[in-house]
Amino acid sequence: MSEINKIKQKLESFKRRYYTRQVVVGCLGFLIINGLFFLGISGLEYQFWLDVTGRAVLFFSLLVCIILSGYFLIIQPLLNLLKLKTGLSDEQAAFEITRHFPEIEDKLLNTLQLSRDVDNVLVSAAIDKKSAEFNRFAFIQAVDFSPVKKYGLILFILLIGFTLVSFINPSVIIDSPKRIVNFKKDF
Repeated sequence: MSEINKIKQKLESFKRRYYTRQVVVGCLGFLIINGLFFLGISGLEYQFWLDVTGRAVLFFSLLVCIILSGYFLIIQPLLNLLKLKTGLSDEQAAFEITRHFPEIEDKLLNTLQLSRDVDNVLVSAAIDKKSAEFNRFAFIQAVDFSPVKKYGLILFILLIGFTLVSFINPSVIIDSPKRIVNFKKDF
């Protein structure tokens, strides 16, 4: 059964890399979403000089956006990465891998399903034979990190926009957020 253990180790490496990518993309997405939302509500408040109720709505909507996006984009994948929450099963991971390596087809999934019946000697021999075929594949290569580049570029453009707004009209970045945070105060 050493061959099936090698496959399971490779699947665990794939899952770690998969969730690492999700955490990185989630962090970038978190910064992008909340940065855009912050700029949007700051611009709204700057343009319309909202009353106490309007500023309270903006403040609490920003707070809700931060909490929800942090939970769904960062905390959930992090819990999966740390194995504090059930994530991908071996079968689901095998399906993800076959999407990247189409030549594997459903052989990996079949091998994993056969490995459950380890009492039969013939099944064990078949598993070892099939498992040896997967040694040439690096399952971690099935994790695509190209979204990290895309989201990194979007975040960079957002930072440039944030910097331009702060140079052109700094009160949008300084005064409006102060009024939003101190929403109970009458300005």
